[in-house]
Amino acid sequence: MRYGEIFANATALLLVALMVGGIFILFGEPLWPRHYARRVLVTNIDAMATASV
Repeated sequence: MRYGEIFANATALLLVALMVGGIFILFGEPLWPRHYARRVLVTNIDAMATASV
């Protein structure tokens, strides 16, 4: 590989990294959706009903 090709690849990699970083800064959140945990709290009203559920 010649020095010009190494320089071109490093420059392209730097530009892609800056573009991805700029997108994160611009939109303020990741591009993929966030996954929130959904928890169901079962109160211990009746032990038999809770056990059957």
